[in-house]
Amino acid sequence: YRKDVPTIYSAAVSNSGTIAVSVVKSTSASNGILQVYTVSEDGEILNQFDFTDEDKLVTSSMLYASSSGGFTMFVSFGSGISDARLSTFSIFYTDSANGKDWGKLRGFAPSAGKKNPYTPFLAQYGGTDIVAFEAQEEQTEEQKGLNYPQIFSSVRSGGEWGDVKLLTNANTVIEKGSDYKFYKNYRPSIFSDGTSIKVAWERIVPDSAKANIFVADLARDGTVQDKESVVNLNDNTAVDARRPLMFSYNGKVHCLWFDDSDRKSTRLN
Repeated sequence: YRKDVPTIYSAAVSNSGTIAVSVVKSTSASNGILQVYTVSEDGEILNQFDFTDEDKLVTSSMLYASSSGGFTMFVSFGSGISDARLSTFSIFYTDSANGKDWGKLRGFAPSAGKKNPYTPFLAQYGGTDIVAFEAQEEQTEEQKGLNYPQIFSSVRSGGEWGDVKLLTNANTVIEKGSDYKFYKNYRPSIFSDGTSIKVAWERIVPDSAKANIFVADLARDGTVQDKESVVNLNDNTAVDARRPLMFSYNGKVHCLWFDDSDRKSTRLN
């Protein structure tokens, strides 16, 4: 990508080996034009697709390889950004069979009924797509009160997204006497090595202002069912750990994250 390098971009490689890159063409994210390029291995642009201007604030554009053999792109739109207290977010998505031709952006159904859905992350597993995202529950005036961000999930099989599930449920709480509603959860990351699938995310435990990195095994329905698989990778309330990302190396799954002072990593199995 030449000239003005975009601040929002994402790349993925399909199951057939097609490389696609999504960017926001703008000097800022505000009202940016979404574009997707297919490129060769040496970086040559093979095709360019421009989405219709949505006249909305693009806060995130994430491109993933899907189980259908093509691509899925999630786009987050925001409003009220000038005042963080009034900021709201929504998730839209679209699919492409080849990275060249894309459908119209449409609302991500599993996020309907959730407040400020954000940071969707998709991984393939067993012929399905599993996506996790952070959001808050919508509340009525009578319900107003404690409403920390949680991680939710949905599974797509046969083209349709399934019912939304609470991923950070009671099975993810490993501290005695605690309720999952008292935990703040952010930025999920999913990884599958083909035989199992894991989720990692940022979690702020009660009475702490710092985030730890938690990891757990996911079941096929996108939930955590085995409480014994839940691990706090950096059980240290003195540092702030962010942005976990898992990868495979030498046949082992590893997790990389960043904290206040340095990047950290650990082998998960």
